[in-house]
Amino acid sequence: MNPKFNWKRAFEIIVYKGKVYDIDGGYYDAVKLNKLLAITKKFIELKPLAIKVRLASINYDLKNQWSNEAREFFLQKADKSKFFKSSVRKFNIESNVYEIELSEISIGSVNQLMINAGLAMKGTF
Repeated sequence: MNPKFNWKRAFEIIVYKGKVYDIDGGYYDAVKLNKLLAITKKFIELKPLAIKVRLASINYDLKNQWSNEAREFFLQKADKSKFFKSSVRKFNIESNVYEIELSEISIGSVNQLMINAGLAMKGTF
């Protein structure tokens, strides 16, 4: 794709870090401030395409953050070459987050693998 025409809708701008929140991809990305442009109202009114999800019934630490080891383990198990099934277990209205069970036929539940490896604790959101 020609970078001249590579655009994204941004919702939140963190000026001191030069980052914007891509509401359709669901992540923050560094963007030079001189590259930011206003968009028309019809594009602002479109609902975001990204949704927030988390692994169901799992707690990580007191700050509810993943350790580097847990992150690496997850990325290893969630290999892009495999086909994963994502089942919604619960929707949290307060945080607008879907709790999912992530599984794959050859390895089973990624949620349970994280718990069995001691990288997550069984709990509730």
